[in-house]
Amino acid sequence: MRRTSPGRRGAGVQTTPVNPVADIAIIQLGETINLAITDTYTPTVKFRNVALDIDVTIGYTAVWGSTDTGVFAINAAGGALVLMGAGTATLTVRDANSTVFDTQTIVVTTPQNPVASILMNPSSQLALTVGQANTQTCTVRDAGGLLLSGQPVAWSSLNNSVLTMGADSENANSVHSSTISPLAAGSTTIRATVGAITSSVSAVVQAVQTGVTPWRSQNFGQYSTYLQCLQDGGNGKYWTVAGNSTTVDPPGGETVGVSRMSLGTDGGAPGGSSNYLRVHWAPIATPVCSDTTVGVNALLPTTATSLWADIWSRFSANFDTLTSPTCQALGLGSPSVTPGWKYLFGRINGGSDRFEIKVGDFSNQIVTAFYPVNPSGRTSISTAVLPHTAYMDGQWHRWRMAMKVGAAGYLKCWFDNTKFYDSGTVTVTATNIWSIALGRNMNIYPVVAQEMTHDWGLIDYYNTDPGWV
Repeated sequence: MRRTSPGRRGAGVQTTPVNPVADIAIIQLGETINLAITDTYTPTVKFRNVALDIDVTIGYTAVWGSTDTGVFAINAAGGALVLMGAGTATLTVRDANSTVFDTQTIVVTTPQNPVASILMNPSSQLALTVGQANTQTCTVRDAGGLLLSGQPVAWSSLNNSVLTMGADSENANSVHSSTISPLAAGSTTIRATVGAITSSVSAVVQAVQTGVTPWRSQNFGQYSTYLQCLQDGGNGKYWTVAGNSTTVDPPGGETVGVSRMSLGTDGGAPGGSSNYLRVHWAPIATPVCSDTTVGVNALLPTTATSLWADIWSRFSANFDTLTSPTCQALGLGSPSVTPGWKYLFGRINGGSDRFEIKVGDFSNQIVTAFYPVNPSGRTSISTAVLPHTAYMDGQWHRWRMAMKVGAAGYLKCWFDNTKFYDSGTVTVTATNIWSIALGRNMNIYPVVAQEMTHDWGLIDYYNTDPGWV
């Protein structure tokens, strides 16, 4: 407590003013009062006439004040303070006829409602680069959308090999933040959790450029309409339904399919490509058991004997759950025909057809078909190594293929930051590689109640080894 004169406490009490007041004090233990917003507090004051060595309670006028009326206000009618909101403010009192005064610190707290939501910022997919730290923020709110403070947030990454999250920090505005540390190329989900409430945002981490310049890049951000893609013959040929385009790719052509493609322009594609090419698999009423063709054939500047393809893609989360069963289950054909999409493959001249990654075959395992070496069989990748749920999850993922023809040929495949197939050195009896097919055809058309989609983002091709391991 602070006064102009500390005075000397005595026992006598005078009921009428005799001399000007020389001392004043708020009668309350402690210089700080802690109050909940629902509490009631009525401050009282004591005046002291030092000359007469007596306390007086009447005959003098106390003038009260608040340094922050957002915390508490003075009741004009007297009595209890009007508590307004959480915070700290100073209660002041003085004698109306002098400069004598006293102060008291008032701390008001508000009981917080239960946490109902966590709002992430940014809330859309993050595009990050290995080694370049970033920050994710969030706010914690109640059911009415009011901001809550003092609620520790637990930050986590669903794949700590791709990125890790730092400790929670809350600023004066009740905004929580955590440092993102990108470690390796791939995708993951960032989560913020308070109690039983969780919010998440997806993240894609790109590798630092190796210094090897891509031989060719397909960046769909250069287009504003799907028609521009079709008209850009220098960047490949597209096959899809009649009405969009009847363009076929050499040599031999492709059967025009029943689905369609479009240009996604809502942003969010990783690798610096703001747009993406979307393949639509529309619902159909009648089961079909045949190849249905939709996709893009990306032509190379010239043929090559070695090729490295770096491709970002995204399956809709329902792609796996809504695909049809086998033809036999549909009553349409042999049990050996199972749902499968020719997903990525390098097309060759000479030899036996192609290098290939195929998805969806054999109980949703991924299949690596190495036709130039083993035209009658395929290598099935165990679901323990690469489960279909890892990539049919509605998130962007990075796929890479390295292929070579000749006596020292090979096929190597990566998903995000993990190599899942390596043929070793084999003889590939083919002349060259002339294109990369993206999509191609679905062996059994999906019989589903809603559309499924697949997106192609930035695509880089190298004719010089980029140093993948």
